[in-house]
Amino acid sequence: MSNYREVTYSSYPSPSSSYQPIGDYGGTSASFSQPQRTHAKAKIVHHPATVVPAFKPKNFLTFSLINIFFCCIAFGIAALIFSLRVDSYYAAGRITEAWAASNIARKLNMLGLIIGIVFYVVASILVVVLLTIDDHDEVNDN
Repeated sequence: MSNYREVTYSSYPSPSSSYQPIGDYGGTSASFSQPQRTHAKAKIVHHPATVVPAFKPKNFLTFSLINIFFCCIAFGIAALIFSLRVDSYYAAGRITEAWAASNIARKLNMLGLIIGIVFYVVASILVVVLLTIDDHDEVNDN
């Protein structure tokens, strides 16, 4: 089965053979005639505007759940919503929207992962610094 639709025209409408201008242009009256068109058979093929892969895009659902529980809950929930939209859009036959939702879910998950890693690194540094400060205070008190 072809993805292209073929439209065939067997003849064109016949144009009027002469054109008579309205009004008097410099006292001369001119008659214009259009060239005769041949009635050839034209074949027009309509191509689809965009080519979209038909396979199902990744939904990043597991990544979203891990992101909710271990990294950044806000971006994890937003990514979860877009992850669920991937499946519903694909089931409805809206392939381009499914791919767009998949890309957004991936980006939100990556952003949540980066924010989560930065948060854990900063928190670890703060814990080490605070424990070091407490150890110095105890040594100075003795």
